[in-house]
Order: sequence, then C-alpha cells, then structure tokens
Amino acid sequence: MTASECPSCPGCQYDDVAVVRDALEHISNVLPLRARTELRRLLARLDAEFRRRTLADPCPGHWHDWSGVPYPWWHRRLYQGR
Repeated sequence: MTASECPSCPGCQYDDVAVVRDALEHISNVLPLRARTELRRLLARLDAEFRRRTLADPCPGHWHDWSGVPYPWWHRRLYQGR
C-alpha cells in the first residue's frame, strides 16, 4: 500500500488505497441491494485487514476537508509512502 506519487494524474491516483476505497464506497452506494450486500461483506474483510496493517493518524488536522467535513476513516490511517 503506497500513496499516489501524482494524485492529479487520472491513473496514478489509484495507487493510493484511500482513493480506491473512496471509489468502492461510492460504487457500493449505487448498487442494487443484493450486490451492495455482497460488496459490503467483502469490504468488511478488506477493511479489517487494512486496519490491521496500518496505524491511526495521530494528527487531527488531517482528518477534515477544507469545509470541516471529516474524511472517512480510511483517510485517517498511516501507511507506507503517505
């Protein structure tokens, strides 16, 4: 798991696991119920593994966007390259 080297590049942004997780969250919100349930079940296992392999970010200044809305929990994790 590494952070993207050039987040503005359409392809490189997906090097960052948090960006990929954002996309999966969005997709899960628009799927039909059965598919959403299956994807959420898979995401729960992947999220547990991600939590196991990362640390909570102790710097609260990075936990909100410019408008004060908190980022999802996966943006508040520390991992290699970030």
